[in-house]
Amino acid sequence: TTAKVSVIEHDRRGFAFSPSSRFDTSSNACGAYNGDGTLKSGAEVIYITKAEEIDTVTSDGVTGLSNILQGRDKRSSKPLAVRFVGKIDYPESGSQLNSSGYIQVKPSKKYTQSDITIEGIGPDTTINFGFLLRNAGNVEVRNLAIHDFGDDGISLDTANSDIWLHNNEIFYGVRGSGDKAKGDGATDVKNDSQYVTISYNHYWDGGKCSLCGMKGESGDNFITYHHNWFDHSDSRHPRIRTMSVHVFNNYYDGNSKYGVGASEGSSAFVENNYFRNCKYPTLQGSVGRDSDGAGGSNTLEDSNPIGAVKWYGNTIEDTIKDADRLAWKLDKDGETEGNGDACQATSRTGAITYKTAAGATYNNFDSKDSYVKGLSPETPEAAKANVVKYAGRTGGYDFANATGFKFDKGVVDDKDHEINENLRSALTAYSSNASSIGSQYKIDTIGGAANDSFVPEEPQTQAQTETETKIETTTEEQTETTTQAPNAGVKETFNNGYSFGGSGTLTQDSAYGGAYYTISGTAKGDGSNSVSISNGTAVLNDSDSGATTNLILPMPTYTSGKVTISGEITPSVATNKWTLIQVWGAGQEVVGIRTGEGNNKKTQYGIRFNGGEPTVFADYNMTTSKTAYTLVLDFTNHKVNLTVGGKSTGDVDFSGTTADSIKFITASGKRTITVHPITVTAEGSDNTEIQGDINLDGKVDASDVSLALQYIVGGTSLSEDRIKRGDMNGDGRITIVDAYMIKNA
Repeated sequence: TTAKVSVIEHDRRGFAFSPSSRFDTSSNACGAYNGDGTLKSGAEVIYITKAEEIDTVTSDGVTGLSNILQGRDKRSSKPLAVRFVGKIDYPESGSQLNSSGYIQVKPSKKYTQSDITIEGIGPDTTINFGFLLRNAGNVEVRNLAIHDFGDDGISLDTANSDIWLHNNEIFYGVRGSGDKAKGDGATDVKNDSQYVTISYNHYWDGGKCSLCGMKGESGDNFITYHHNWFDHSDSRHPRIRTMSVHVFNNYYDGNSKYGVGASEGSSAFVENNYFRNCKYPTLQGSVGRDSDGAGGSNTLEDSNPIGAVKWYGNTIEDTIKDADRLAWKLDKDGETEGNGDACQATSRTGAITYKTAAGATYNNFDSKDSYVKGLSPETPEAAKANVVKYAGRTGGYDFANATGFKFDKGVVDDKDHEINENLRSALTAYSSNASSIGSQYKIDTIGGAANDSFVPEEPQTQAQTETETKIETTTEEQTETTTQAPNAGVKETFNNGYSFGGSGTLTQDSAYGGAYYTISGTAKGDGSNSVSISNGTAVLNDSDSGATTNLILPMPTYTSGKVTISGEITPSVATNKWTLIQVWGAGQEVVGIRTGEGNNKKTQYGIRFNGGEPTVFADYNMTTSKTAYTLVLDFTNHKVNLTVGGKSTGDVDFSGTTADSIKFITASGKRTITVHPITVTAEGSDNTEIQGDINLDGKVDASDVSLALQYIVGGTSLSEDRIKRGDMNGDGRITIVDAYMIKNA
């Protein structure tokens, strides 16, 4: 069984893809994959679906995952994809971990091309150990949630090249003492590791995110950090020694110590990042000091020389106004004894002349490198929106949705660098599948993750072989490309209405089967038009006069009885007639709620039909306050009634025959509106549940098969009522068997 799956490619930028890199991954190939998301020729795939398989998995006559990954170059030249599925809790005493708690990827010689991808499948893969890479080349690690690891989450320890770490979520390590209370590092890059890209990772309240460099690197090394979400993590974003590092389009979100720290003669190009309540966006200094000896609460050594930072195009949002933060300052291009925290460049690609008071000189690696000069970073605001939308595991928001945890984005969490006990408790519940996070939530089944019957290597019949091969291909392509897919984002499904219970940006994928948004007109493409979900509301963002934001809320198809749609809306100002809400059926607007114009009814609400002008109004003046509305569609008696703010139009003749979705519209003129939870009730309707109708459109067709397949490969999530509709064989879940039965329904 096959289906079309909408995807867009990963953001393959950064030094791991530089034409100057050791293995020339500029073709976008990395790890076990080609640039188009397919596996490289002859690639081997290993699945780990439970902890004991780490010990028992075999390859080329070697048993045990760490054993397979160490010295593999002596046994095989085949690319290798190691796929973790679901929740893997491996014991600290496990034989495949080294003394620091790592599984090691360790070829026999420095900078050995390995062509290895280590990945999670679906939105929910979680592991409790770290990875150490040594001597490895062309390796990708992605789509994993890593928690309670022994030392670092991912350590690029020695002599690695062309490494891509992306779309991972890093939580607390094993609790230690002092500056290791949250664990040690999250993604460290050390000892002449080079041409590395660290991108689209979500760092949850880490203590020390990323040490970049030791003291004996032999060259520039060239490391890139982009589109990472440093979510209330404290420091080292990164902390740089000796290396040349490009830091662009990251989101620094409530960081209590500092952002980028430069020491040991390093050079950092920091551009187009978004810093929200980050105490010190950059520091050129030794421990507790800037280059002039003042300020700071970072962890750079006292005795070491400092580094230099080039600053360009960044945005700072500071609502705390911390006295130390206000002491942070920029030097000017041309300074020869600057005592600030970075040098403000006047152009992106031009060289700067800069030397700190402590003697560190910026090396202008970026203006010399044609690859860096040729990049086109997004604006900080657009980068922030994309980071929130795409950083972390495929599909996004698995942890937040499962636990309901969110940071207090105010003084409390933004200034605190102690362990967040609420996060610690939520993580413990999440990783243990505790009932406190909801009895319906199980990591080992979300997103179609594997159970004991998952045996892709052992098809039982010729027909089954063909089916699994096709689905396997879909899995490979989807795994490689889905993280930035249009359907990545908040998932809102119909359940007698919409509650807007998630947080982040709503999906734009209409094939998903739930709520989505569209943009009409010529949009700027800079995030001016979007729909964000937070605190139980959907905010239709529209700061672009040339385009309109539309929120689409599909519902079951109603053709009889009485259907009542009710909720609250907070509109913007109305300077002319403006349609706020529409009910659609069979591809056309059947009823709209519109503000009036003329006859002193300019600020009143009225009913319009099929795009016409309203003739009957509810005598309620429009304000920018939250306003209650109720729209009753009576298909039996062919009447419609609108009540706004307690004022009613009364029953009005109505010729509509179908209702299947609700649409909210910002119209033109830079209007932003807020939509609150919506309730839909039906009395006497002939709408019935159709088994196999996952998208609730009243029929079973190819779109339902596509939705089932996307769910199986982890490309989307589904609410309980939709899983029930898609569970054709009654085993409580959706599998390839159900997709096949839906296809033939």
